[in-house]
Amino acid sequence: MSDPKPRPGFPFKWMALPLAAAAVVFYLLFLQSDSSAPLLEPRQVYFCRNGLWIKDFHAVDVSFSVASQGQTLRESPPLPCARGLLIGLAWQKGETYELRARSAQGEQSLLLQAPLKPAPCLVNLIDLEDILPLRANEAESNQASVVRFSSDGALLVIGTQRGFFRVMETTTGRSLLEKRITEGHVRSACFSVDSGTVYVGEQTPDGFVTAIRVRDGQELWRFRLADDLESSVPNDPRSDLAWAQLPGAYRLITTPSGDLLVLGLHSWEKDGKAVGRSRIYRLDPATGKPRWAYPAEGPMPLSIPWMDASFKAHRLAFVAVSPYHADPGEDTGKFRPGRLHVLDGETGDILWFYNFQPLTPYFTKVQIWRSIGVSPDGKFVCAATSDGRAYIFEEAAMLATSGRKPEVWIGDLATPVDMAGEPVVATTGLLATAATGPLFLVGNSFVPAQSSDESVEPPSVHPAENSLNIFQWQGHRLIWRWPTPNVPSGLKLSAGEQTLVITLSHPYRYRREDVNGFQVFDMYQQTPEERFLYEYRLEGPVAYDQFDLSADGRWVAVVEIPIPLADGVTTLGRYRLHVVH
Repeated sequence: MSDPKPRPGFPFKWMALPLAAAAVVFYLLFLQSDSSAPLLEPRQVYFCRNGLWIKDFHAVDVSFSVASQGQTLRESPPLPCARGLLIGLAWQKGETYELRARSAQGEQSLLLQAPLKPAPCLVNLIDLEDILPLRANEAESNQASVVRFSSDGALLVIGTQRGFFRVMETTTGRSLLEKRITEGHVRSACFSVDSGTVYVGEQTPDGFVTAIRVRDGQELWRFRLADDLESSVPNDPRSDLAWAQLPGAYRLITTPSGDLLVLGLHSWEKDGKAVGRSRIYRLDPATGKPRWAYPAEGPMPLSIPWMDASFKAHRLAFVAVSPYHADPGEDTGKFRPGRLHVLDGETGDILWFYNFQPLTPYFTKVQIWRSIGVSPDGKFVCAATSDGRAYIFEEAAMLATSGRKPEVWIGDLATPVDMAGEPVVATTGLLATAATGPLFLVGNSFVPAQSSDESVEPPSVHPAENSLNIFQWQGHRLIWRWPTPNVPSGLKLSAGEQTLVITLSHPYRYRREDVNGFQVFDMYQQTPEERFLYEYRLEGPVAYDQFDLSADGRWVAVVEIPIPLADGVTTLGRYRLHVVH
């Protein structure tokens, strides 16, 4: 994986775009050497990103070449996949290409005119019932909990809430490793830099982080989070959500040097009180022993729901919040809820911090879910609080003032707007960072609980609802806002920052007419017509953590889940994994 490089800014006005699949091939002309049946059918060939996709083609005795203007081009060797064949080709829109197929039975040529947009190509579709069983009477009990690619994109690990996990080949779906955790679920997973080891983080009474060799399934080491975070017994061990009260590895990050960053969290009820324990570790990949832990003296009595790190992991940031349902007046010692911490990733030492303040009168405390990010070079940190505010911090300015008079930009991302007497906010729980600036997602509208006697539906939608918002680090200018057709439930940016994927799925309400799936963007392009590539639709919804984008931006893996509609009879979608080029 190369170090991300800055890209130019992208100021332009959004406009509606056609879907990529609408114009795959303008014309095809057959030139056969004999009258035998053709090797290929015209409808099998598609232009995908940087390649040609031959759908449902599996013959092994056929060779291919591609020519343009009479000259044979250098394309990559054909890649066999579960649902066809992929030929790498850096094609140009509007150009004409000749695809030649040869076998012992004859020769065939197809003249293809490249479209304006690539088509999404489904290289693998796996029915997860076959490998990760989902019982019909427990529709949500074994949903996928994590989906992650290896650093080279060749492997994929998928884990579930019932403790199943599987490592498979990305393009073929062939299983390389299968195991099950019996007392909880797979909370997180990632691969080593060389893809030879998979790290699996449990949420179980022990909260193990385990290193497993992919080629033979041998366990290399285990690190037990419960030694620091304590263990517990859920209030109702038979509940599908019992795992939420167990210690778990909420995030794993592999550093370029090979070390493993681990976020450990345990939030549960003890003696009738809400209790939280959190700690962050940097582990030696050879032994699983901590190089450092923060706090050094032991876990903090708060919840750390997320952390992020710079590309080289020399900067790490997180926000500690009160445990769910905790007493706001609970004594947490020197650790303050709603405080942003920035650490030296090499030593684990605290560098600077910032105390968020509640947006009164609408909110009584600050809450942050996954909306904390560090720029690839570590010079900036960004955040979005649940009240709709966006923040950008520059480390040099924070260190210069020693935090006494912090210089911080606070922006109105989706703060309360008065509508028919009710303050309406939009969710801001997800973001990503690029070299040029942060990318904030804004989701569905809601009325803050503190602002109403009871939970009410917003009278109207927030103006920023369902949108992607891209800012600049320097100048803090909003350079692009992209409206999405459904709630954006996740986003991933490739290592080179060229490919952006946004998943679409409403987290609470499911309707047949809603768009479930994902959108793909080429962030190197300058105009709205060129940047949006295509929208891939699913029958059922996709949850927030059930997809991934390979580091090279080549593959998207997304899990579709079945959900009953409001009528209580109709089910939307199926439990399956889509791997899309």
